[in-house]
Amino acid sequence: MLFPELDDFLRTVLSYVKFSFDKKAIRSELESHLWDRIEDYLEQGYEEEAAVHLAVEGMGEPKEIGIEADEPSKDIPPTDIVYDLKVDEKVYLDDTVIEFTRVILKKNGELSIIYKYYDTRFWGRGWSLGGIGRISDNLENEYWSGSGSSNGGIVTKGIRTFKDFDKTAEILIISYDHFNRSYRVEIPLKAGDVHE
Repeated sequence: MLFPELDDFLRTVLSYVKFSFDKKAIRSELESHLWDRIEDYLEQGYEEEAAVHLAVEGMGEPKEIGIEADEPSKDIPPTDIVYDLKVDEKVYLDDTVIEFTRVILKKNGELSIIYKYYDTRFWGRGWSLGGIGRISDNLENEYWSGSGSSNGGIVTKGIRTFKDFDKTAEILIISYDHFNRSYRVEIPLKAGDVHE
């Protein structure tokens, strides 16, 4: 069944995404999240049209979502990048899904980890991820100093940047272990586009 309100929402969001190669992935992610919400409303007894309306309304302003969906690294000149890796690593902490989507190493040694997270529960809004964990590499270097930021919303996007990353490292390790909740992600670093 077609839902014009859903299609209009997605079309408006995507109209603010400048990088055309990202549009398909962004649309797919938003559709998946919207349909999860619609199913929640249907299970609560709402009619289909009302469930769609509530799901779309609950996502927020499509213009803001579209602007935020643009890649966080869009302002980095390609000549400053050693490598830019597309990553597809997903971990779960309780009802929260964390997806690591990109790793960028600049020639000045700054390593950026781009990720997003969301709560799988219908009522799970407003929870803030305290940190993505301990950052290290296969050479046993640990990285502490850096910066980070994230935006709010149903799907929160974040970026953590660390200084003086060892360019000879072959594996980035993100490990989290707090209050009997843990994960470990190992990301091979030489598999992406190398610009050096």
